[in-house]
Amino acid sequence: MARFLNSTNLVKYFSRVFLEQKVELLAETPLLTMITEERAFHILQLDETATAEEIVARYEVLKDEYRRIKDETEDLRTRLAYQLKQIELDDVFIYFRRKQII
Repeated sequence: MARFLNSTNLVKYFSRVFLEQKVELLAETPLLTMITEERAFHILQLDETATAEEIVARYEVLKDEYRRIKDETEDLRTRLAYQLKQIELDDVFIYFRRKQII
C-alpha cells in the first residue's frame, strides 16, 4: 500500500490494470467480419428461403432476447458479448435493407 501514497501512482496502476483487462477481452473477442447474405441468414438462424416478414420477425426476437440477457447479467464480459451480438444483428438488418430484401 505504501507505493500508492502518491495519487499519480494510484492512477497509473489502475490505468495499467484496466488496459490489461481490455487487451485480454479484445484478444478473446472474435473479429467482426463483413456481412454476406449467407452469413446474415446464419446469424439470424434462418434458411435462405425465409421471407421478408420472417427475417424482420427473427431480427426483433433475437434483438429483444440479446437486450434482455445483456441487461440482466452482472458479468461485464457477457454484457459486452451480447452488445456485440446486438451490433451484429443491426448490421444484418442494414445489409438486408440495402439489398432491398426487407
